[in-house]
Amino acid sequence: KCKTKLAGLTYHLYFGWNESGGLKEVTLRSNGLNMTEYRNSLRTAWAEAETLFSKVYNMPAQKTGFPHQGAFQGEFKGHQILISHVWHRGEKQSILIGPGIDKGKCFLAIRFVNERIVLPSKP
Repeated sequence: KCKTKLAGLTYHLYFGWNESGGLKEVTLRSNGLNMTEYRNSLRTAWAEAETLFSKVYNMPAQKTGFPHQGAFQGEFKGHQILISHVWHRGEKQSILIGPGIDKGKCFLAIRFVNERIVLPSKP
């Protein structure tokens, strides 16, 4: 658990490893909020995180609006996190943020990934 709040939320750290045992990614995942907070508290934290990361890493390479809560049951059913922003750090690192829903709770995820991620565009 992280001691300092980011965008008003408390986070836990998760690590992802590649096949050779190297660090592949680090994810900050906020504590779960009640679903009634999706459009208010979570959206506010999401906007604050966008502002913070844009100050540090400039404007995102790709971004979308805040995903509607129904997207998790509709077009993106089965996805726990809907990535809304991508920043690139050089050619081999990306930072992604987006809201998520899991087990009846919503959360904000911030991923630091050791690869260049490009979100697919809608036709």
